[in-house]
Amino acid sequence: EHRARVPDERQALRPPIAEQFPGLELALVHHVFEWTLRAYGEYITDPSTLRSRFSSNTAYAGLTCPMRPAGDRWMPDLHARYLAEDVPYNLVAVRGIAELAQVPTPTIDLLIDWSQKALGKEWLVDGKVAGKDVAQTFAPLRCGFTSLEEIPELRSRAGH
Repeated sequence: EHRARVPDERQALRPPIAEQFPGLELALVHHVFEWTLRAYGEYITDPSTLRSRFSSNTAYAGLTCPMRPAGDRWMPDLHARYLAEDVPYNLVAVRGIAELAQVPTPTIDLLIDWSQKALGKEWLVDGKVAGKDVAQTFAPLRCGFTSLEEIPELRSRAGH
């Protein structure tokens, strides 16, 4: 079965973080393939693939993609929260943690690069979370952290 690359890249963060911070509770960090059933199992009519789990989820019935007019056509509204909030507060945050953990995220990088161009933002520069708009994200680098140990919530767990 084909699995999504972004969730796999997120999951790749678990082993190095668990090794560096023994005892850190990472059990709640699920792959989206498992999470969909845990969160929406009763609403999913076709659990066979990740795509079908989303497309057959009746809890999503009625949700639409925000659109805006573009001449005689319609285009997705890229400034709607699905992109404008989810990328800086989720994807860039994960990418920042990955950078500090020295875990490559090529697919996440591609998505951030495309998103920052579409939104006129700058989060990822020369392969680093260092753009002028990082302060408006949840990336730990916005606070100047250069290692995971500097994050207060993790500092007390380092070496234990």
